[in-house]
Order: sequence, then structure tokens, then C-alpha cells
Amino acid sequence: MAQTIRKLPFDATAKQLAPGVLEVSTLIAMGGLVGLVAIGALAAADATVRRQQTP
Repeated sequence: MAQTIRKLPFDATAKQLAPGVLEVSTLIAMGGLVGLVAIGALAAADATVRRQQTP
């Protein structure tokens, strides 16, 4: 995105860049959320396995 903006014949305004910035920040936030859910699921699965192995 940055390379495309540099090649434009005019200066891009914040209003023009806002949708792209929003998209990138949304994808980063969603990735973080998915990572946290995965860590939680892994911890729950590990706890279940440990509970089953304990006599």
C-alpha cells in the first residue's frame, strides 16, 4: 500500500487512507483474537489430558 501511495501524482489525505488503515488494523486485531482463542483451547485440552492421566 505504501509503495502505491508514493507513486500517486498527488498527496494522499487521511480521509483517503482511512479505509486501508482500518482494514489492516482489523486484520491484525482478528489475528490476535484467533491466536488468543487458540492458546485458550490448547490450555483447556492440555488440562483435560492431564486430568485424565492423573490416577
